[in-house]
Amino acid sequence: MRKIILSALIILGAFQLGLSQSAKVDFSQKPPNLDSLFPKIAAEKNDSARYYLAMSALTISETNPVEDMHNSERILLYGQKNNDLVCQLLGYACLCYDYIAFGNQVKSLEYGILANQVAEKSKNDRLKTFGKAMLALSYLTMGDFDKAVSYNMAAIDAGSRYETDIISVCAVNDMGTIYLAMNKVDSALVYTQKAYEMAIKSGINYWLTSTYLQFGSIHAAMKNSSLALNYWNLALQEAKRIGSPKFESTAYNAIAQFYHAANQKDSAKLYATKAINSVENTAFYTLNVDPAKLLLNIYHDSNIDSAFKYSEIYRTATDSLLISEPFNKRN
Repeated sequence: MRKIILSALIILGAFQLGLSQSAKVDFSQKPPNLDSLFPKIAAEKNDSARYYLAMSALTISETNPVEDMHNSERILLYGQKNNDLVCQLLGYACLCYDYIAFGNQVKSLEYGILANQVAEKSKNDRLKTFGKAMLALSYLTMGDFDKAVSYNMAAIDAGSRYETDIISVCAVNDMGTIYLAMNKVDSALVYTQKAYEMAIKSGINYWLTSTYLQFGSIHAAMKNSSLALNYWNLALQEAKRIGSPKFESTAYNAIAQFYHAANQKDSAKLYATKAINSVENTAFYTLNVDPAKLLLNIYHDSNIDSAFKYSEIYRTATDSLLISEPFNKRN
């Protein structure tokens, strides 16, 4: 009997270790080929293991959102054909997130609602965390803070019932994002610090870029200028480490806006230009709206040619926000 119990414990321990390692999907690596991944997904009967297996193909929103959308659509279709709620949830939730990146609030909300419906149907806490967190982000982009708080708190609650993974860290970090948008700086700091501690303790550090960005914005709001700049520079380092033009541009823009507010125009121009250059020829062209507007304002009365250049960048980026599909998908 002891041997049987010991064997069972060894098997359980190995299984839990496998899930723990799977929970640390490396979002900075190129995702596997879906054609080779689908047979493995079909053979995996455990929902948790299948969740992380399918998620490994959906890890490039911050580096290549167009490819991520393509993979999300294929995984969603697979889930629908095979009545697989795990793959349905991942498809809907990732499409919700990617459409947020492209500024399409209508599509984002549509997929966020569908993701949450699948999550509720599944009664699976991992799926609930992802579905509710993405729906919360969608409401945040629309300025509906009450719903954003409600759904994100539900995501955090569901995420507390299983081992820490990238989505449960993300949900806690997003709570800081929501409270910062509501100008509740103290609450934003509490949740951002908690997300940081979760990431360090679990070794899931992909989301540190966003956390550092958030720390920078929080300390800027608290008038801690040196700390704000230090955190934004840490965010830049992380953005380059994981190869994310999105996060790199966001960090450069935060620094540019900071210097512009301080009336340090040369530094503002330098970092705003870097923000634009970092997303050149990428799917993140819409991120040019803020730095291009800043440069347009700076050059408006001093350099007509530069003002015209950045007015065109601003116009094109703004127009892109009004188009349903990312430009690389349309071409």
